[in-house]
Amino acid sequence: MKDNRYCGVVVWYNPDIEVINNISTYITDLDKLYIIDNSCERNMELVDKIIDNDKIEYISLGGNRGLAYALNKGCNKAIDEGFDYILTMDQDSYFELNSVKLMKEFIKKSNKHYAIIAPNVKSVYIDELENKKKIAYTVLTEGKNKELIWVMTSGSMMCIKDFVEAGKFDEKLFIAHIDIDLGIALNNLGKKIIMLSDVIIYQTFGNSKPKKILWKVVHPSFANPVRTYYLFRNQVYLLKKYGIKSYGIINVKLYKFIVKIILFEDKKIEKILMAVKGIFHGVSEKMGKYS
Repeated sequence: MKDNRYCGVVVWYNPDIEVINNISTYITDLDKLYIIDNSCERNMELVDKIIDNDKIEYISLGGNRGLAYALNKGCNKAIDEGFDYILTMDQDSYFELNSVKLMKEFIKKSNKHYAIIAPNVKSVYIDELENKKKIAYTVLTEGKNKELIWVMTSGSMMCIKDFVEAGKFDEKLFIAHIDIDLGIALNNLGKKIIMLSDVIIYQTFGNSKPKKILWKVVHPSFANPVRTYYLFRNQVYLLKKYGIKSYGIINVKLYKFIVKIILFEDKKIEKILMAVKGIFHGVSEKMGKYS
C-alpha cells in the first residue's frame, strides 16, 4: 500500500508579514503548498521569506475571485499532480506544534475512512485594552474526537477523491458558507467528517470578543456590512439548494446575528439593510461577488 501524498492550499488577500509565521506552523509536514493570491498586487516578497519555500507554488489571480474559486484553483492543481490529501487554510490561521503530523498519523492508523479530518478550533480575538490575543471559545472541550456534518474550511485535511465526488467548492457562494455546503454534499454521499480534539488550530473570526446578555455569553462576529450580506444570502441559497431539512444541519441562526448587531455592533442600519438585501438575493439566486 502506497503512502499518501499531502499538499496544502492557502488563500491570501492583502496579506501582512504575519502570514509567514502562520505558514511555518504547517508547511514542514506537507509535500507542497499552493499559495493562491486574491490580492490585486503580487506578494512575492512575502513568499521569499517563508521557510521551505522550495515547496511553494505561488499563483496570483490579479484580483479577488472569491475564496471558493481560489481554493478550487489550488485543489485542481493538487488533482493534476496526483496528491491524495489537501490541507485548506486561511491566511490568518495557525496550528499548535505538530498538528498536521498528528492528522496524518490519524489517517494512517484509523480503521475508518474520513473525507475530512479537522482540527479543534480555538477562536481568537484581540483584547484592545491589553493589546494581546485571547481565546473567545474552544469548539471541543471534553477531550474526545467528534464526528460532525460540517467543519470550518481552514485547517481541514480533505481526501481529494471525496472532494471531487462531492462537486468541489460552490463558486456561486464566493466566500461565506462554502464549508457548510461541502459538508452537506459529503453527508449526502454518506461520507464522514471528524474533528480531532487534541489537534489545535487558532482562527480569528472577525472580532469574536465575548459579550454578555444577562447570564449568557455570546460571540458577536463584528463582520463588515458586505460580509453580513454574504452570510445571509448564502444561507438562504443553501436552504433552496438542499431544502428546508438542511436548516438544522446548517445551524447558523440568522436572527441571532441580527440581535447581536443591534446590541453590540456599529453600522447597525447598514448591516441590517445588507442582511435584507442578502435574503432577497438568496431567494432570487443572485450569486457571485457582491456589486
